[in-house]
Amino acid sequence: MPVNYKDKYDEYHNKFWKLHHVNKDLSSEITELRMRLAIYERSVLYGKIKMISAVCDWGLITNLEHGDIFFHCSKCNFQLSNRLIDRSVSYNLTITKKFEGYNVSLEMDPSASNQKDPFDILDMILPDSDVDSAPQPDSAPQPDSAPQPDSAPQPIHGLTPVEDPCLDMIENAQNIWYMNFRTGGLDSDEKGWLNCQDNNFVTTWNKVGRNDSLTNNLKVGDIIAWYAIGRGYIAILKVIGEVCKLSDDDLKIFKCGDKKAIKDHIEWQEKSNSHVLKIPVKFLSHRPMNNCVRELDGFENEWSSGFRGSCAMRPKNKKWKEQVIGIYNEMNGR
Repeated sequence: MPVNYKDKYDEYHNKFWKLHHVNKDLSSEITELRMRLAIYERSVLYGKIKMISAVCDWGLITNLEHGDIFFHCSKCNFQLSNRLIDRSVSYNLTITKKFEGYNVSLEMDPSASNQKDPFDILDMILPDSDVDSAPQPDSAPQPDSAPQPDSAPQPIHGLTPVEDPCLDMIENAQNIWYMNFRTGGLDSDEKGWLNCQDNNFVTTWNKVGRNDSLTNNLKVGDIIAWYAIGRGYIAILKVIGEVCKLSDDDLKIFKCGDKKAIKDHIEWQEKSNSHVLKIPVKFLSHRPMNNCVRELDGFENEWSSGFRGSCAMRPKNKKWKEQVIGIYNEMNGR
């Protein structure tokens, strides 16, 4: 009996993606358990400073096992400075609303070429001479010390574009759209959403040409605040390609390789004179379906959400861009 290679491909393709997501979930659980064990045992952990905020009041430590760990300047025994990025540190873990580092201390790293001797660290522990220092009454400004207006990127909500380029993408986007995303609340919907993340696209439907305008309206570089109906904001996206019809391979990804779901979808398209549009995107930030962003402090009377329809919309709210940046920061635990 000849082998049906197409069926074999579909079978193993489905197995791969199923195990891929199972592995991701298990890896996350293992990481969290290790972090909780480190808290229980009061273990001293080690990592490197990955990022420091523009105003030097918090930062991130990257750890090979645990990923990125937040820490506040009040939990350090040294003065925060952007010169400390990539420095080795030791720390303990605690948990409040999230995992955080405390007792953060600089470590000597003899192998680091940029750390010549112990006195090099002293500059980091003592406050910089140009921080919190009042000018002397009889001192005159030097010609070359005058501030240059464009010499450094301006902070956006506590971070600079150099520290988080995604903020720069949102701030400078020509268009910031709102779009709805309907979920059925089934496991298959969650898996389909994860598959879309892994393959960098989202979808919307186009019935009798109602959404034809998307092919012209959505431009590469535009930002989309992706709203799960009845749940809240689930992702902030950047458009990276032209809107097009969903291909057969994309449909398999979207429907998790479920043959019955694919068949039902094709029949629905034919009966309703509709088809699904694919929007190639980069996921700047995202949340699980059961943990969407529904509100933010400071936007009580100017919160934009819950619009009807599947088309791309631009809310008239003056704080719309600020809201999208706030959603992005919330999704990243800031």
